[in-house]
Amino acid sequence: MATPKKIQATVSEVIRHSGTVIGYSFTPEGRMPLFKPGQFLHLALDPYDPSQGWPESRVFSLANGPQSNVIRIVISIKGSYTARMAAEIKEGTTVWLKFPYGNFTFENPGNTLVLIAGGTGISPYISFLEHCLLSGRSPSVSLYYGIREDRFLIFGPVLQRCRETLPGFRYTVFCEDPGHKIPGALTGILDINRIVDESSAGSGFYLSGPPAMIENFKKILIQRGIPVDRIFVDEW
Repeated sequence: MATPKKIQATVSEVIRHSGTVIGYSFTPEGRMPLFKPGQFLHLALDPYDPSQGWPESRVFSLANGPQSNVIRIVISIKGSYTARMAAEIKEGTTVWLKFPYGNFTFENPGNTLVLIAGGTGISPYISFLEHCLLSGRSPSVSLYYGIREDRFLIFGPVLQRCRETLPGFRYTVFCEDPGHKIPGALTGILDINRIVDESSAGSGFYLSGPPAMIENFKKILIQRGIPVDRIFVDEW
């Protein structure tokens, strides 16, 4: 694994998907650290002083491919630190980032990657899919994405481009709002048993999203006979 690097970065874009979900893009000062799709970073709002050690920070999955010259994350406001981020981070703000970290890196030997995302848990999959688009890699990928409302379908254009460009890619959206207007989306919450039934033997299952979802889905996958070594969890 690459050694984590500490870099300053300037906020180049802020996208408020809703009152609680915000996307940030950062332009790094200097060279982009090497990382693998699916890894995560530490973000610090306060200045980094080597004599004082690394300041308070929080971790977020990288939502951009490693070939990009822009760093992206998506946050859900939960707690005082992310509330502070929402209040303080604007275009032109400078932050400190430290990465890469994590082993959620899509190197499963199975014949299909089954990617299951709840809410902002879509981020590491976007990193992987952008890498596939830019590298010409086209593995067999089935993505299941659970959201509450239409407006939470973030990265829709990237997913559509994957559908049009990557022969082995398909995705299904589950939307809790019965009045949603997402073409082809299923109404309701993510259905892990349905996902298992639709998946081929030997698939690797990837889980990213709220901790309670991950814990429950992992338990069900094991009960359904999926070997533990084919279950991968995005955990920090």
